[in-house]
Amino acid sequence: MDGIKKWLTISLMVSLAAIIIILIFSDTNLEETIGSLKSIRPEYLLIAVGIRVSTWFLWGTRIKVMSNVAGRKLSFPKSMKIVLCGTFAAGITPSYIGGTPVRIYLLNKEGLSIGDAALVDLVGRSLDGIVIGMVFPFAWFAFRDEIAPNVVLSSTFTILGVLFSTGFIVGAYGMIYPEKVKKLLKRLSTSKLIHKITFDTSETITNRIIVEIDNFRDGLFRFVKEEKKSLFVVLFCTVAFWLLLFIMPSFVLLGLDADPIWISSMLVQVILMIAVMLPIAPGGSGIAEIGAASLYATVLPKGDLPIIVAFVLLWRFAMYYTNLIAGGIVGLKVLKDIDLTSLREN
Repeated sequence: MDGIKKWLTISLMVSLAAIIIILIFSDTNLEETIGSLKSIRPEYLLIAVGIRVSTWFLWGTRIKVMSNVAGRKLSFPKSMKIVLCGTFAAGITPSYIGGTPVRIYLLNKEGLSIGDAALVDLVGRSLDGIVIGMVFPFAWFAFRDEIAPNVVLSSTFTILGVLFSTGFIVGAYGMIYPEKVKKLLKRLSTSKLIHKITFDTSETITNRIIVEIDNFRDGLFRFVKEEKKSLFVVLFCTVAFWLLLFIMPSFVLLGLDADPIWISSMLVQVILMIAVMLPIAPGGSGIAEIGAASLYATVLPKGDLPIIVAFVLLWRFAMYYTNLIAGGIVGLKVLKDIDLTSLREN
């Protein structure tokens, strides 16, 4: 519990600091921001929050369908609990890294093996990566003039692109040549350094990893070959999930009587989704606010710039803090008692 409070506090403090920085360095003053917040049309803010809620249902559907394929009939309420607990854990950890182990843990508690639980989560996240990867080049091309002069930003996105590509290649290699990966793992498990790090349990750990590699690979091929209908549903949910998230900011802009800039806003969102993966602060706090203010300032009409801080606050509330609120209500007790060492092989 103390760890959760610590990361949550850090996230809120970094977000607050980022908003103060935006106020100082933008042409917007506090009075204008408060005025914009008061004048928001509530129906559009409700639409934005409703979009965020809809994405939970899409993600829950995706988990339910893939769990069924893995051989475990999961009820929709349970899949929703897994989604909300996962998004909460992701939102209070750097790079959103906490979401995946929590979802795997909860799926394992529902009776899936570690390999099947990983399959359910990682197939979904892989599809997310494919969608983002397909759209990212267009976003990069659209904003290359704004990003390229900034050496730090340009280098960061280049590194992220290399890491993404490397991870994809290594993962694909492991699926095609699993025996070579197993041999490499066995060779590493015999090294003195690995023995010291794992307190002489490296062989046991390696054998368990090998079993789960086989489970994951078998489940993935079963999913692709035998469950085409389920694959279509999962693909639909994934595309709909990201499309809704990409158009959400435009409804916030409409609520502030600003130009919704639909296409430009969607491209900005793609870049921000990559940027918040940087392991700087929990839930991408700071990066999300400053990145949104900087990029939207380049695409919004000049007359709409006074609402930029109010827009960032409302968008971040609909996009991020609704996750924390709903996830905290549903999953705080679950996360407090979580014990990742209790994962079962089944």
